[in-house]
Amino acid sequence: MLKKVIVSCIAFLVCVAFYLPNTSHAKLADGVYTIEYQVNAYGKDSPSVGNDYFLKPAKLTVKDGKMTAEMTVKNAAWVVKLEPPGYKLINENKAADQRTFQMDVAALNKAIVVPMRIEIPNLEYYHSYNVDFVFDEKKEKKKQVSLQIAEEWFVAGPV
Repeated sequence: MLKKVIVSCIAFLVCVAFYLPNTSHAKLADGVYTIEYQVNAYGKDSPSVGNDYFLKPAKLTVKDGKMTAEMTVKNAAWVVKLEPPGYKLINENKAADQRTFQMDVAALNKAIVVPMRIEIPNLEYYHSYNVDFVFDEKKEKKKQVSLQIAEEWFVAGPV
């Protein structure tokens, strides 16, 4: 009798584990977050050399269920082409050799394939390749600012 109860409990737990909704990909509430990410070699789980060209973490904005990420490229002069989905240049600081851009994020649990070209003339390095931007959704943190306040600040400037 005890054996049947234990087997039934184990079977129940296995069923529950497979049929519960996957909460690791739960929808984020509207707001501004910081999120860790890595730039991987295309189709691999290991970082690309290009990973070192980006400052971490990214700023993730969620508004009406749509997500965008804001990232900064260091050594921006070397990154002559960067074409993520929904690319929008936010700021370019040539003195610091940095470029901040925004891109669309369809889902945090899927790699975003981004074509890029790196040119480093003094090393005679001229290469184009794809990389995967991968977000670590377990490390996303909400910033202590509402989306409305952030929007007002960007439109009107700091008070």
